[in-house]
Amino acid sequence: PAWGDLLDQMTFDEQANMLASSFRTTQAAQSINKPATRENDGPMGIRYAHSNGMWSTTFPCAPIIAATFNTDLIRRVGDGKGEDILHSGHNGLYGTGANIHRVPQSGRNFEYYSEDPYLSGIAVANETLGIQSNGVYCILKHYAMNNQELNRWGVNTWVQEQAIRE
Repeated sequence: PAWGDLLDQMTFDEQANMLASSFRTTQAAQSINKPATRENDGPMGIRYAHSNGMWSTTFPCAPIIAATFNTDLIRRVGDGKGEDILHSGHNGLYGTGANIHRVPQSGRNFEYYSEDPYLSGIAVANETLGIQSNGVYCILKHYAMNNQELNRWGVNTWVQEQAIRE
């Protein structure tokens, strides 16, 4: 019901503009006092130079971070990413990658923490908390069953119920 109430306050043009122009940005909507936002994508830090001409920090990939089993360190990595995002003039991050390693040839395993769902969940949560501690929001990506890069828009992933529950 709250979603309907929100949409009822917006004009059709605002809604259409938000949907049509939403890749790594959201448009402002004056009717609900929503500012425009900018998001960045990068599993190991933001992907391009800051607005002040300095380059961002590149952090270790997710499996290396998870292999520390150190939740404080993982949260500090998130904090560092959050600071970079703010300094680059962005509001949010397409990250972290919340999938698990299901197959060794997956094209995105460097973005996912582990094949163990518990360890992955703990790592995702702590890195996200670190990022959010800077006022930056996260958009979890590849939540489940993203196994390939080639033809990934047309793939039909077959998976057992246990793997989905994990």
